[in-house]
Amino acid sequence: MTSAAFHVQQARHHLETGNAAQALADAEQGLAAHPHDDALQLVAAQGLMALGRFAEAATRLDTLTAAAPGMGEAWMRLGACRLHVGDTPGAVDALERGVALAPEAFIARLQLAEGLQVLGRTEEALVQFFRAV
Repeated sequence: MTSAAFHVQQARHHLETGNAAQALADAEQGLAAHPHDDALQLVAAQGLMALGRFAEAATRLDTLTAAAPGMGEAWMRLGACRLHVGDTPGAVDALERGVALAPEAFIARLQLAEGLQVLGRTEEALVQFFRAV
C-alpha cells in the first residue's frame, strides 16, 4: 500500500504543474486507502478548487475543519470557496478563523478584507488590508 504522504506529494506536484484533474485523482486514490488523512483531504479540496468546483470543495473543507479545527490552511481555503459561491458571511467567519491560526497569511487577509467590505464592515476591512500589507 502506498503512503498517504506519497499521494499528497503526487497531487501537489500535479497542482503545481497545472494538472488539477490528475491532482484530484491522485488525492482520491490516496483517500481510498487513507480516508481520514487531513493532508489528503486538503489537497483533494485544492484540486476541486482548481477545477472551479468550489461548492464541492467547501463541503469537503467543512468536514475537514470540523475534524481538524487547528488547520489554518483549511479554514482559509474554506473562506475562499465560500467567497466564490457567494456566502460572504460564511467566508468571513472561515477567513477570520484561518487568519487567527496563520496571521502571516497575506492572501487570506486580503480575502477577509474583501468579505468585510462586502458586508459593510469597512473599518474592519481596512484593518485587515493594512495588516496584509
